[in-house]
Amino acid sequence: MGVVDAVGDAMTGDGSPDASADSTGEALTAVAAPVLTPPGGTYMGPVTVTMDCATPGATIYFSTDGSTPTTSSTRYSAPITLKTSRTTFRAFAAKDGMTPSAVVVAVYDLSMF
Repeated sequence: MGVVDAVGDAMTGDGSPDASADSTGEALTAVAAPVLTPPGGTYMGPVTVTMDCATPGATIYFSTDGSTPTTSSTRYSAPITLKTSRTTFRAFAAKDGMTPSAVVVAVYDLSMF
């Protein structure tokens, strides 16, 4: 199962928390967290991971080395087939004018025959 971490610096990656209000002080609506399918867990052999976001027009950014992704990270564009024994995905979604989603963490352990 994935674990959701709070994101405070996903948009800028500058080490400071990102604003959650616009210049008028109005709260921004948050982007939905990405959903990874299948969820993290233990699988026999290779597994293909897809990512989706319920917020129309949002872009998903991810890492597979356990680091926290930013908008400079890899953009998700196609399913990813995992073939190594353990991979830690971290992913979040962003859209202009909205607060970025929380970071979703999923660990995939592949048991080889």
